[in-house]
Amino acid sequence: MALLPPSSEAVVKAGSTCPKLGKTSIALGKKFTCIKVKGKLVWNVGVTVKKLPSTPSSLPVPSKSPIPSPAANPVNSPNPSPSPTTSPTASIPPSPSATPLAVSPSPTPSSSNPAPISMGGATPSSGAVSTCESGVGVCSVGDKGPGGGVVFYVQSGTSFGAWKYLEVAPSNWKGEIDPLVPWCPASLSTLATLLPIGTGAANTRIIFSQCSDATPDQSVAARVAANYRGGGKSDWFLPSKNELLLLFQAKNFIGQISSSSEYWSSSQDSTTRSWAVDLATGASSSDPNMIDHSIRPVRTFG
Repeated sequence: MALLPPSSEAVVKAGSTCPKLGKTSIALGKKFTCIKVKGKLVWNVGVTVKKLPSTPSSLPVPSKSPIPSPAANPVNSPNPSPSPTTSPTASIPPSPSATPLAVSPSPTPSSSNPAPISMGGATPSSGAVSTCESGVGVCSVGDKGPGGGVVFYVQSGTSFGAWKYLEVAPSNWKGEIDPLVPWCPASLSTLATLLPIGTGAANTRIIFSQCSDATPDQSVAARVAANYRGGGKSDWFLPSKNELLLLFQAKNFIGQISSSSEYWSSSQDSTTRSWAVDLATGASSSDPNMIDHSIRPVRTFG
């Protein structure tokens, strides 16, 4: 008889015979109850017994919680005497290890801080403004200028004036192609304009004062060029003959040129004729003021 209970416990499973109605038994992680089915006592399907929470909630978990607490205690170790008594060896390593760690980072940031600050002060300021497009940086031929055009000449000194760069308007400054405009519909009373580099701006002002027309903003080349406001600049002008020749030398950088390829300069040849330059070939010609040629504004800066 003593052998029966163990054997009955050993065979506890859903549907197997059980000894007494209402009896419960735990096996294989489930709690089975003895029920009566069709006049026969059998174990039900059972319900899972959650034993896992009880196992982790035992001493191992609380035993590990004191471990963090001594880790926190070294910070307050000066006040309580038990901590050094309990683990003298453990409390001593943390304090020296904490001391070098606290000392080494402090000089590191303090010594590295000045370097980034000084570099940061120089780099952003130079990076922010030291560009050709900003108008104060170093430019090369082909760079975008502050007026939104292209740098086509760099002066090595000041022989041609107190400026360093010549910038030409982009090819679409007046639409898809450069406009065709007369130099001046009427003849000028004097021969006052000049040919050299650096005289285009003065030539443009002279043309303003001498060339009168009912619609100068559409029919006078110098005025159409000077009315351009690329980059928000108001210092654009019609280039002199020699400035236009410089433009021809940099034609690979200035974008598309007009199919007619002949462009007015602001330099006169006589009171009735002025100089034009073919930007496709570099050839110059003296043409009547009233005929149409393409124009492209330029400006100085730097």
